[in-house]
Amino acid sequence: MWILKKLDIKELIIAVDTTHAFKYQNNKCGIKIHIAGVHPFGIPIAFTLMERKAHDMATFEEIIDILLSYEIKIKFIIGDGAYDNANFYYLVAVKAKGEGIAKYNPRRSEFKDKPTNLDIV
Repeated sequence: MWILKKLDIKELIIAVDTTHAFKYQNNKCGIKIHIAGVHPFGIPIAFTLMERKAHDMATFEEIIDILLSYEIKIKFIIGDGAYDNANFYYLVAVKAKGEGIAKYNPRRSEFKDKPTNLDIV
């Protein structure tokens, strides 16, 4: 992508999320857009479309494929709680060769209990 070359970006730090792009019939139908933006510029550099009820991970691998096509090292991919699952971390580590960071989601995490005794120095 020409803008990445112009900004002389050597490695990508990406934020991913989805948003509803279009809704109709009392929010029962529509589409969502899955967007990947490059930090710190906030420039969208990859996007996919999906059905309104699709999970954010539905087109995540396609987003990674688009990012890899730019042939720039991916350092981090950052997502919200919807990305806190094994598939996200696997795809980022194995396919993108980067590090995945997702907000902790207690509903999905295998770590259900809150730590009670923390000795922080």
